[in-house]
Formats: sequence, structure tokens, C-alpha cells
Amino acid sequence: MSANRNAALPSLLLFLVLLHDSVTNTVPSQNRSHTTSQPPVTYRRIIFVAEPEEPETPTARASSRPAALAELCDYDPCRDQQMPCTQLSLESGCLCPGLSGPNVLPQAPHLNSVRREGAEVVARWCAPASEVQQYRVTVELGTFQLFGENSRKGSLGNLVPGTKVCVEAINRAGTSAPSQYSCTRYEPKGTDTLALKAGLIAGGLTLLLLLSVVAFLLWRRKLHKDGSSSEGLGNPSFNTEGSL
Repeated sequence: MSANRNAALPSLLLFLVLLHDSVTNTVPSQNRSHTTSQPPVTYRRIIFVAEPEEPETPTARASSRPAALAELCDYDPCRDQQMPCTQLSLESGCLCPGLSGPNVLPQAPHLNSVRREGAEVVARWCAPASEVQQYRVTVELGTFQLFGENSRKGSLGNLVPGTKVCVEAINRAGTSAPSQYSCTRYEPKGTDTLALKAGLIAGGLTLLLLLSVVAFLLWRRKLHKDGSSSEGLGNPSFNTEGSL
């Protein structure tokens, strides 16, 4: 029984070796046939078309300029007859501070001073961070004056000390609201006070001199009348009938 089992063992080993060779040769052939049956992979060609360049504007030049090379505009919001910063930027490509547009209610201007300059009282203010079309300067009694967008001062004539003065900004959206910086009172100081006192003293002295002259003339007239009456009463030849 054991002899038969030993005789069959070489035959089984030979069968397994042949089976392994057959499977190994079949799998690659199947893979090759599967690979060759797939269609080749194709890719679409992408063509890039350059868009036409738009003409360069001053604003585009200003925006394309590196921030490190761009300069701030020579713009002073308190300088009288100051050109608008937007116009300066368009001409030179400089940078402007942030401003709200003409359709946004403007901020209140800053009223710097109200003082006498020469023969008149002058108000000076600074522009707000808004686009402004004109300024309105109002005096306490209700009178006002309008000034252009480049103006930063306005003559108010002669004002009584203590008069309240306000400045407002106007654009298409409306008028700025009053603030603690847009109004002040005219309070003469320094030379203004001395000039006012000198004027009052001179006026008082002139009035006193005039009253003195009038009193002297009245006194002389009265004295003359009293002298005439006493002279007529002291003449014995004079009577009411006019006879001696």
C-alpha cells in the first residue's frame, strides 16, 4: 500500500509544476489583450487668445504704480483756493486720502477761527473727508453766505462780539449736520480787544465833547438873555409907554 503511495507522489508533483507554468503564461497574455483593446487616450488642445489692451488712463497709471513708488498729493484741506484732490490725482497720479462720494451726505467742516483781519471779520475752515460742491457760512441772526468748493475762508463784515458763526458743507446728497467743530463764537482777542476798547473810548470822548459844546452854547445864550433883561430894568427913562 505504501509502495503505491510512493509511486504516485512524483506524478502529482509533475502535474502541479505543469499547472503552475500554464497559469503563469495565460495571465500576461490576457493582460496584453486587455491593454491593446483600450482606445488611446487623447487630450484637447487649449488655445490661449490674448485680449486687446485698453488705452491706459491716468487713473489706471496711478493704480498700476507700485505703492512704494506712489506719492501723496500736495493737498492741504485747510488751504484757501485748494484744487480738489481728485483732480490732482488725475493729473499727476498721486494718492489722495479717502473721500466719500458726491452722493453721500458730507461730513461737517472744521471751523478753525473767526477773527478780525484788517477792517473785517474773517472765518477760516478746513474741508471734510467728503466731496463738496460749496460751503455755507451762517451767522447767528440767520444771514448766510455761499462760497465755492475751493474756498477755505470767507469775509463776514463787522460782527458783534459773542456772535455765533457756523460753516456747512453741501453736495448733491444734502447739507452736513452741525458738530462741535463746525460752529464757534466771535470773541475778539489781543489787538482786536484793544482796538474795540480804543474805539469805545474815542466815541465816548467825542460824545462828551459834543455835549460840553452844546451846554456851553446854551449857557451863553441864557446869559445873554439875562443881561438884556437887567439892562432894560436899570434905565430910569424907560417905561412901558415909551415916554420920558
